[in-house]
Amino acid sequence: MLSGRVSYKFLITLGLLLFLTDCSVEKNTRTTRFYHGLTSRFNIYFNGYESFKEGVLKIDKGYRDDFSEMLRVFESSDPSTVSLCSSNMETAIQKASKLISLKSITAKPDFDSKKDLSENEKALLEQKEFNEWVDDSYFLIAKARFYKHEFSDAASVFSYCIDEANDPEIKTESSIWLARINSERGSYIEASRLLNEIELDPKSPRELRAVYSTTMADLFIKQKKYQEAIGPLSNSLLLVSGKRAKYRLTYLLAQLYERTGDP
Repeated sequence: MLSGRVSYKFLITLGLLLFLTDCSVEKNTRTTRFYHGLTSRFNIYFNGYESFKEGVLKIDKGYRDDFSEMLRVFESSDPSTVSLCSSNMETAIQKASKLISLKSITAKPDFDSKKDLSENEKALLEQKEFNEWVDDSYFLIAKARFYKHEFSDAASVFSYCIDEANDPEIKTESSIWLARINSERGSYIEASRLLNEIELDPKSPRELRAVYSTTMADLFIKQKKYQEAIGPLSNSLLLVSGKRAKYRLTYLLAQLYERTGDP
């Protein structure tokens, strides 16, 4: 876990001493992939992600709902939240950008041409990026841009993640966030298309299913399709974590029942 950064300090230092002469990102060996993956995760990415989480927490603590109106599914939809998190999001963007600049490995690995390649080796050769934390960094930049309401820039990076990321979960979640951007902009048909093209099942990660359900509910509510919003919002209550999130969405669900006349 990322919180283990300190416990890996000695390992990182040792790795630097052992591999410094053979760990240029211009080379793609098992050693360089290990070294740059390790130092990316427990140094640059850790700091950027911590700043991102702090920004989200500031919204959670600083935003005040107006309970006389229908609640927003996402507090971050309110433009006023940008001022709460902007500084932290900018730090996250800077850290993630630094990781991409310094740690991206795009050179193809040099396998022995005399032997038959395994399926794993063939799959590795098809990649465009060989440091897995570069995918995570692009995704972090896109989310941070979203929270700053820089929707055009965020959409461009999410689209890049969909096209280029090696991690299928990043591809899927980027599609959901891109749908959120379209929903925020009022492009409801495109948002609906993106969500309807996503296939999730009960084995999909809980967090991914939660983001999907809340995004679908938000899309319906923005269109004032309150009856249609009840299903995905009810489902999201089974998936989201945190007492505040559950309390808000339960209150919003009651508001939907009131609007639709359902018991």
